[in-house]
Amino acid sequence: MEIKTEQFTELAKKELKNEHSRLFLKLIPPVMKAKRDAGMGSLPDPAAATACGAAIRAEALARLPELLEEFEKNARPTG
Repeated sequence: MEIKTEQFTELAKKELKNEHSRLFLKLIPPVMKAKRDAGMGSLPDPAAATACGAAIRAEALARLPELLEEFEKNARPTG
């Protein structure tokens, strides 16, 4: 099933008027925060893990052109 942007916008507007959908969407942030807190709490040094993640993200952003070219090369069919 292919959904086009216009269809998505229409469906999103419709669902935002739906009380059950709005209630569900309101539950997502606190649930995600609780899961993140639980995950971070399971690490011996959450601050170090956060710093490591930030370093990995910074390196990836610095190398983004190179990484995108590598991805494109690997994603193209070889036949």
